[in-house]
Amino acid sequence: MIYPKELDINPSSYVDPNGRVFTVDNEIYRLLHPDYTDTVKDLFAKGTVARLIQKGLLVDSKLVDPNSDTLILHHRRIDFASYCVEWPFYLLKKAALQTLQIGIEILPDGMFLQDAHPWNIFYEWTNPVFIDFTSVVRTESNVLWPAYQQFCQFFLFPLYLYSNNQGKAVRALLHDYLNGVGYRDFEKLMPASFRLTHPLIYLKRIVPEKLGAMANNFERVNSKVISTSKGMYSSSAKLKNDRLRFYNDLLSDVASIEIPCKKTRWTNYYEDEAKELKNKLELVSVSIERLKPLTVLDVGCNTGEFSVVAAKAGASVVSFDNDETCVEKLARRADESGLHILPLVMDFSNPTPSFGWSAQQFPVASKRFKSEMVMALALIHHLVFHQRQSFDRIIDGLLQYTDKWLIIEYVDIQDSYIQRWSINFERFAWYTRVNFETALKKQFKTVEFIGSVTETRHLYVCNIL
Repeated sequence: MIYPKELDINPSSYVDPNGRVFTVDNEIYRLLHPDYTDTVKDLFAKGTVARLIQKGLLVDSKLVDPNSDTLILHHRRIDFASYCVEWPFYLLKKAALQTLQIGIEILPDGMFLQDAHPWNIFYEWTNPVFIDFTSVVRTESNVLWPAYQQFCQFFLFPLYLYSNNQGKAVRALLHDYLNGVGYRDFEKLMPASFRLTHPLIYLKRIVPEKLGAMANNFERVNSKVISTSKGMYSSSAKLKNDRLRFYNDLLSDVASIEIPCKKTRWTNYYEDEAKELKNKLELVSVSIERLKPLTVLDVGCNTGEFSVVAAKAGASVVSFDNDETCVEKLARRADESGLHILPLVMDFSNPTPSFGWSAQQFPVASKRFKSEMVMALALIHHLVFHQRQSFDRIIDGLLQYTDKWLIIEYVDIQDSYIQRWSINFERFAWYTRVNFETALKKQFKTVEFIGSVTETRHLYVCNIL
């Protein structure tokens, strides 16, 4: 099928054989290939689509004109697209479980997922939403699950590695959006003790990958004997039951993976500064209640105390920090409380760039997370003294994320926290409150001092308009 050139085709939709995603007036549509028409009609007629949507497993989708020769789906837009390279592993695990649950749900209808990677999922706060409708296809193979290798590379191996304190390496490997974490990566990074402490897991999940790789070097392989990298083969007579057992077994393996929440220097920061936290919460809360932003970005959110304030005030919140443990704590809290907070692992000084095919497939973070309000609390002094950034450069960076307001904190150089740092303060003679206010006034129409948290910590609300 030749797709019209005038359509604004989504750059992530270039390889799907069953359709193309496009946008009209900010609405999301999917033009379906004629060969996929019968499958789509079957999914709607059997109630599969309605069931998946009702269970929160699939993005809300409907046919624009069911009687048309050319079928087009309309999908509900998910605000704030995020990717697995930014998710805390708590969210990666939830996405893995959801992928398997979809596989189990569509199995009775003779369907399976032809893809099993996290690029098919967006997060709506802490709820995973499967967006790749055309990944649901008929099971016309005697393979248990052709996407099993992908599942291992993008879900299973990363989760096992993260549970063994390899989170930083995993996050870097996931940027390889085609290959993820291969079994060779897994073996190099995983402690040798894993084989001894998890022998059954190793035999079930790692050995089949090895055999599959070995099989590719031979012309003739008895596919009924070994488990290839595409999944485990079985006789057709009991294939459906084998598939169900396979999914459930994999589901149990993923559910059993423990995501560590190690204590870091930042995880108890606000617990150690209870009085400061109380004062700052009051000042921030008053400003949010007065301005009523619909969307808020909390930069350097720590464990998300101020994100929670914004969410409880009715805002949709994106929060990010480069401390994975802090973000893991926030993810659990937001999930348990049902708060509209999307917690992500990202560094303000090195945010997620555009990447993927020709660096256009996955848009830059500043485009995806732009909000009405940005909060930058207890952040500026770290960027100045540890990363040698100027006020102007920091403010320019924050402006990429806000449409209207900025709540920002200035910490005096005399602050006891800063004074503990081993720094040549003579180099930072320019770091003064007057220069900070001057830098703000160059970029914002209004700069309002809203109060002091302590004698050395001061809050401002700035308005672009």
